[in-house]
Amino acid sequence: MRTDIAIESRELFADYPGVHEDVELRGGLRVSRVKITTDEASRALDKPKGRYFTLTAQRHSLSDAAFRTQAAQLIAGEMETIIGEEGDEPKSVMVVGLGNRFVTPDALGPKVAEHVFVTRHIQMYCRDALDGNVRTVTAFAANVLGITGMETVEVVSGLVQTIHPDLLIIVDALASMESAHIGSVIQMNDSGISPGSGIGNFQTALNDRTVGVPVITLGVPLVVSAETIIGDALDQLQISKPDYTDLPEEFAHMIVTPKNIDAMVADAAKVLAEAINLALHGTQYRMLEQLLS
Repeated sequence: MRTDIAIESRELFADYPGVHEDVELRGGLRVSRVKITTDEASRALDKPKGRYFTLTAQRHSLSDAAFRTQAAQLIAGEMETIIGEEGDEPKSVMVVGLGNRFVTPDALGPKVAEHVFVTRHIQMYCRDALDGNVRTVTAFAANVLGITGMETVEVVSGLVQTIHPDLLIIVDALASMESAHIGSVIQMNDSGISPGSGIGNFQTALNDRTVGVPVITLGVPLVVSAETIIGDALDQLQISKPDYTDLPEEFAHMIVTPKNIDAMVADAAKVLAEAINLALHGTQYRMLEQLLS
């Protein structure tokens, strides 16, 4: 079973050399910072070297407005730290929402992109409407290979060469290997993403080497495999797990999502969009909210 979630991989390789984790509790949220520093650890955890920031809450927390506000503020603060460490703060940022807006559990990226406060067009055509310190922000919802015939990295690289952002923020739905993490975990990292890798659909990675600018990735796990559901159910019933190699093929390759996925995606999109807007616009957040909402 594969997972996009670093803390899940970390649990499988506890105390592995080259992996460091700090954990704290912030108002009922579990905050984890995992750093993968060696090639050996990267191969073992099947995650690129880099920093992984993860918020874990109780199930259904995304539906609570107070939780969404708290989570957005924590993510924004961590994002500002990552951005600041890149050197000069980026003056131009592109937000890319990955996924298929017509498939609900894969629509997180496009929905977030719709709610980002974009400013480039205003600065180009109505500069007097904005404060001079407002950062240039663009947003784009990339579609999937099966619809466009183009790999995501090809589309994004073309946009980067045209728009010349200093930083990319990529948002995508993730896959988990723990059903309890669906809709209750938010992950951010600075090592990029391989679209579809969590469910075995591998595409070229989006990272600083493939697109030419620093990349921050945000996501929420919204699907699990049938193997995970079977295993979690048997654990709760205290029944020994089967050998997954004996599972019928139709179950071994089945991906499962909750029945309330529509509401879950909408709530997750609100959290991530608010976090991005807070991190990128800071003190101008409320002014832009009034202007662009």
